Amino acid sequence: MSTMHTGGVNPYSGNEGVVEERTSVTAIIGLVFSLICCVPLFGVIGAMLGVTALVFIAKEGGRLAGRGIAIAAVAVGILMTFAWVLFLVVVMTAFGKMHDELVVPVDKLMQSVEANDLTAVKAGITGTSSQKLTQADLDAFRAAYSKELGKYKSAPSGAWDAVQQWMALSQQMQRYQGNTQGVLPMPFLFDKGPALVVVVVDRTSNPAATGTFSFSNIQIVTRLNSTITLYDPDNRPIPPEVKSPDAPTPPAPPAKPEAKPEGTPPPPK
Repeated sequence: MSTMHTGGVNPYSGNEGVVEERTSVTAIIGLVFSLICCVPLFGVIGAMLGVTALVFIAKEGGRLAGRGIAIAAVAVGILMTFAWVLFLVVVMTAFGKMHDELVVPVDKLMQSVEANDLTAVKAGITGTSSQKLTQADLDAFRAAYSKELGKYKSAPSGAWDAVQQWMALSQQMQRYQGNTQGVLPMPFLFDKGPALVVVVVDRTSNPAATGTFSFSNIQIVTRLNSTITLYDPDNRPIPPEVKSPDAPTPPAPPAKPEAKPEGTPPPPK
């Protein structure tokens, strides 16, 4: 009787090769995207990659690790996305309020300047500034900015348009950093490009009650750093008040007796 040797290997043992567990690269990339919170859409991308990683991990039957990383990517991504949405809502609300209370009145004032409407321009500024302004001031102001910028066109069409114009005028904006004098620079559009329209806010105005700010003066700062002012308050005296024809004339003061020169003899008795 002969015996067949199999070399010590049992062909029916059923042993299979051990597969090494690996971490999901998709989950890792998703978490990285979610943690980069400075870019708005990265949170959405991170959350989507996290969900994709969870699906892959479930299909692999335990051979793919990283479930915790994927869950973290989804949670952080959703949180960052919610934070960005909330931030954008706050910014858009603030921009809308600023647009109604500040941008619209300045745009209306500049439209009146461009139309050479002295009455409307005077109505758009407050206090003694309105009395100081003359037609010569308005003509000089229009001629100065038209020479360098062309005609006035409009205010920014939206928040993104305003940001783009602010970026284009960043050098001109630097001079107003730390300003506490009630001076507000804003970008507006002219024929030859954007320029800063700088308004001096009347501190006695109450936007909460009137719905808009009031201005006492206006300047334009061009991209060449030229400053053009609507009027010079130091060189424009306030015109005298016009008296009403029906106003009573005040009585004349009594005449003082003439002083006699020294050495004059007394009158004869």
